[in-house]
Amino acid sequence: MAFDQQGMILGLRAELLADGGAYLDLSAAILQRALLHIDNAYYLPLAEISGRICRTNLAPNTAFRGFGAPQAMAVIENIIEEIAAELQLDPLEVRKRNCYRGKNRITTHYGQKVENNLLPELLEQLEKSCDYQQRRAEIAAATAADSSATELRGIAITPVKFGISFTAIFLNQGSALVNLYRDGSVQVSTGATEMGQGVNTKIKQVVADVFEISPEKVRVMPTSTEKNANTSPTAASSGADINCAAAIDAAMQIKKRLLKVRHSDANSNSSLSFEELVNVAYFDRVNLCAQGFYSTPHIHYDAQQGKGRPFLYYTQGAAASEVSVDRFTGNIRLLRCDILMDLGRPINRALDCGQICGAFIQGLGWITSESLSYSATGELLSCSPTTYKIPSIADLPPIFNIEIFENDSAVSVSAAANGSKAVGEPPFPLALSVWAAARAAVGRSRTPLLSNIPLSPQLILQVL
Repeated sequence: MAFDQQGMILGLRAELLADGGAYLDLSAAILQRALLHIDNAYYLPLAEISGRICRTNLAPNTAFRGFGAPQAMAVIENIIEEIAAELQLDPLEVRKRNCYRGKNRITTHYGQKVENNLLPELLEQLEKSCDYQQRRAEIAAATAADSSATELRGIAITPVKFGISFTAIFLNQGSALVNLYRDGSVQVSTGATEMGQGVNTKIKQVVADVFEISPEKVRVMPTSTEKNANTSPTAASSGADINCAAAIDAAMQIKKRLLKVRHSDANSNSSLSFEELVNVAYFDRVNLCAQGFYSTPHIHYDAQQGKGRPFLYYTQGAAASEVSVDRFTGNIRLLRCDILMDLGRPINRALDCGQICGAFIQGLGWITSESLSYSATGELLSCSPTTYKIPSIADLPPIFNIEIFENDSAVSVSAAANGSKAVGEPPFPLALSVWAAARAAVGRSRTPLLSNIPLSPQLILQVL
């Protein structure tokens, strides 16, 4: 990385090596997303980014949440930390100086413009709302007053800019079947897989909004290829975008037919209830079923040139984390976390807050404890809850604030589902704020061992 005395990035040359295991599987797609996300939230005036998949004697694994993006983001965040240490600057100041901003510093290294860019506002608002400067000063004063304290504290803010769309362009499509019944109830079938993330609830809500009825009148059916064929996987954080948009398309087709019925005889139909109008349409032999379809617009990418617009839009956010590190055990304890996310116009705020919380805590495990360990012969040693440590309820911070940034202007960028933005994967890399805060607590951010993920207690003790 080349940078000037103000900490402004001038250029980056990076090579990413991916452990692909014994078979290619998803490694190529994961590496591609890593190459596209190595900038994270920062403008790179010049960049030469390359990647290589390494064949190893390990069993192949499926993708983890983030699909290669968090690993690449860790690269640039590590560089930011080292720039700040070299110039003796606050890492947040380096991040603010280099984040995408203005009109001339919003083009990524692959040629896509960061439209509706809110990164500067997100960083500034979070810095104020979490009292970052005051807390950082208090931590510095406490450290200076007692250099032998058992608990070492640190605080950091990191941003995220996550591209939303499948990088395999053909997967960005979805269909939906909507059936309207004479009692005013609605049945919806899509290609989405509900796995606890609430996609069915969102589909139910958007269809109910189209017909202006209660969501209780809408029933989302189990996913079946007999109803919707050739569906794309529920992945890439695009499940709600694609399937809600397809369901809206189908519902709008039926609504237009109902409006024709209502307006065909204004005197007799204008005062009818929804159920009554449906029955009039039925007796007029109007089709009350529709197949909807959505294909993500505007996206294209030339893999040979490394240029294009692979993403419809970006979900953006920032997190502030304060940690304490035990000097004698190396254990990291998260004391407080504040998260601010731009999700456009959320379909369901409660679900989105749950996704933010879950993604961040999953990222916390990735950052601090989760690691696959193998024997010399390739046998997986961390194969059970006794050898693979995931976060528990005790790992949640006592103070955990999640706020969704108000952003109605996202409608012009995200046409997928009423201006909402995806929330599945984007909050995951915000756990890098915990990593940065732990480095700040230890106070030796340029020590190579601190670049490792997970930043385990064993590694911290080697530094201390």
